[in-house]
Amino acid sequence: MEFVNYLGDKNVVTFMLLLARMSGLIVFFPFFSHNSIPMVIKSTIVLFLTMYLYPLARLESLHLDSFFVLQLISEVIFGMIAGLMLQIIFAIIMMAG
Repeated sequence: MEFVNYLGDKNVVTFMLLLARMSGLIVFFPFFSHNSIPMVIKSTIVLFLTMYLYPLARLESLHLDSFFVLQLISEVIFGMIAGLMLQIIFAIIMMAG
């Protein structure tokens, strides 16, 4: 419960943006992109990764404004691109033998 108290009004925007980035990353991450892993497990991993990495992410002056949706979409796309890059790297390693 201490984490919920730590996550105040100012920090919820940063948490949501980090959650969006981690969600995009897990969608294309090589180990989690298969359908054999249930969605509940994937979302739990995303939530715990976000909670673990949240103290490391310090963004100043983030507010809920009209551009928040665009920020959220850009974070999801950035996470997807990072996951796709990891998928390409793992495919190269698999092909190399």
